Parts: sequence; C-alpha cells; structure tokens
Amino acid sequence: GKLCEVSVEFETAGHQFKVVRGIHPQTFEVWQNGKMIDQQTNVRDYQKFLEQNILKLNHKSFHQIVVLGSSSFIPFMQLKAHDRRDVIEDLLDINIFSKMKVILRERNARTKEQIRNSKISVDAQKDKIEYQKKHLNQLETINEEAKQSFDEEIKDCQEKLKAFRLELEKYPYGLEQKLKTLRNIKDELTTEKGKCNHVMKHLVDTAKFFENNDDCPTCTQEINKQLKTAMLIEVKDQAKKTQLLITQNEPKYNSTILAIEQARDDINSMLDTNRKINWCSDRINDLTTKEVTEVDMTQPLNDLIDMTYKLGEMQDTLNESSKDLLYNDVASEMLKDTGIRTKIIKEYLPAMNTLINK
Repeated sequence: GKLCEVSVEFETAGHQFKVVRGIHPQTFEVWQNGKMIDQQTNVRDYQKFLEQNILKLNHKSFHQIVVLGSSSFIPFMQLKAHDRRDVIEDLLDINIFSKMKVILRERNARTKEQIRNSKISVDAQKDKIEYQKKHLNQLETINEEAKQSFDEEIKDCQEKLKAFRLELEKYPYGLEQKLKTLRNIKDELTTEKGKCNHVMKHLVDTAKFFENNDDCPTCTQEINKQLKTAMLIEVKDQAKKTQLLITQNEPKYNSTILAIEQARDDINSMLDTNRKINWCSDRINDLTTKEVTEVDMTQPLNDLIDMTYKLGEMQDTLNESSKDLLYNDVASEMLKDTGIRTKIIKEYLPAMNTLINK
C-alpha cells in the first residue's frame, strides 16, 4: 500500500550501513556511517552499486544464502548453469574473472579486427612495393637502352669512318693532275682530228676538180691527161695517209674520253667519300662530347625506400597485434570455467559444504 517503507541495518568491512526502500512514494537510500551515499541518476545503477560494492552479492546469491533451509529454497544443482556460476562467484568474490572474460572477449575482437586490417594493409603495401620495383626496372631498362643506343651509334660511326678511309685508299694519287693531262691529250687529238678532216676536205675538192675539169679555170690552159692522172694519184695517196691517221687516232681519242670519264667519276667518288668521312668525324666528336640523357631515378628510389620503411612499421604493428592475440588466448584459457576459477572453487568448496551442512 501507500507509505510502505522497510529498512535494514548491517555492518560489513568495518562500516555501518543502512538501506531504506519504500513504495508510494518510491524510496531508495543507502547510508554509510550515518551519511547517505549520493544517489545515482539511474535506480538500476544505484542497485548495482549496492550489490557489487557493499553487499558483494546479487539478488540470486543473496536469496540462496538467506533462505537456505527454508521451504522455498531451490536446490543449488537445480539452478541454471549461469545462475550457479553467479552464486559461486558472488560467494567467493571471484566475479571479477567473468568481468575480465567479457573485457578480454571485447579486446580479442578488437585485436582480431586490427590483425585483419593490418594484413590487408601489409598486402596492399607489398603490392605497391612490387609495382614500384617494376617501375624502377622499366626506368633502368630505358636508361640502359639509351646508353646502349648512344654507344652503338658511336661504334657505327667509327666503323663507317674506317670503311670510308679504306675506300679512299683505293683511288690512285694525283687524279686531278691525271684528269688535266687527259684533257690536254683530248684537246690535242681533237685538234689533230680537225686538221685531218680539213685536209680530207681539201683533197676531196682537189680530186673533184681534176675529175670534172679539163682546163684550168684561172689560166684557161688545158690540163693534159698525164698531169690529171698524176694529180689524182697523188691526191688519193694523201687521202689514204690522212684517213689512216684519222683511223689510228680514233681509238686513242675514244680511250682518252673513257679515261677522262673514269677519272671524273673517281674524283666525284673521292669527294663524296671525303664528305662522308667529315660527317662521321663530326658526328663522333658530337657524341663523345655529349652526355647521355637518362631518366632521373632519384625520386622513385626515395619512394621505394619510404614504402619499404612503412611496410616495416606495418609489419611491426601486425606482429604486436599477433602477440597481443596470443597473450589474450592464454589469458582466455585461464579464465575459462576449467581454469583458475576451478582451482579457487576446489580450494574453498569443502569449507562451503561444511558451512552449508551445519
């Protein structure tokens, strides 16, 4: 009914306590040595404070102890497993192990999550390092190919220069003087040929004159037959000699023309070879004084070092988490029902049985 209130006074741990409970109105007070303990904002928290810090028993444990021997007492072995555990832990004040087990379970969950995330991070970092190494290998290949191409071009120019110089040695010395001499010979043969052609024309005209005329057109005297015959014989004889000279000079003229053309071709080839030699020499000088343009690998190398250092830190974090998990597993084994609590219960169970049987 209304204005119902009950109080109980007791002593524990050297302190006097008084607990007041009431309904209509709701009342819940805990007094210690004449001073009321500050009430919690939540009644359940205040009740929990009373059970855990003062009574050191929860409702079920208190009920089992207080009503031992009464008709409403529930035999201990008929309680549920978790209730039996609560009673024993409250009686022996070892419920701290259950709390530790809960905390350890939460810590294990966090540690496993950290390990999982660390493994993912380590694998991702390893992939980054592998990619960076491949990138560096590609840059090294590019630089090696550039240097190799540079060296190969110098070697190629040197080989060409050697070949051009050998080619130049096959041409006879004094080609220009030889060409000049051949041109003089050609001019002489051309002049000689012109003279011979002029003589031949004169002889032909003379022969035609004596063949076609019986009188001298200048003095009108008769040309006797004997003179005409003698002159024709002489003209024909001179014509034969002149034609023989022309025939003899023709091969000389043709060979001279061919020699001139050959000398001119050789000179042009020499000039072309000299131009090639000069180009190769200039190119070699340019290449030997020029540095190979290589890709700068400083930053990629520094990035690889940073990645490797970061991987080491990640691996250390993973190892630490793995150690923590191992320690937690050992602690978890100790906090199981078959662990340290069993040893404590076995130690105090005979004394409990003695007290209960009194």
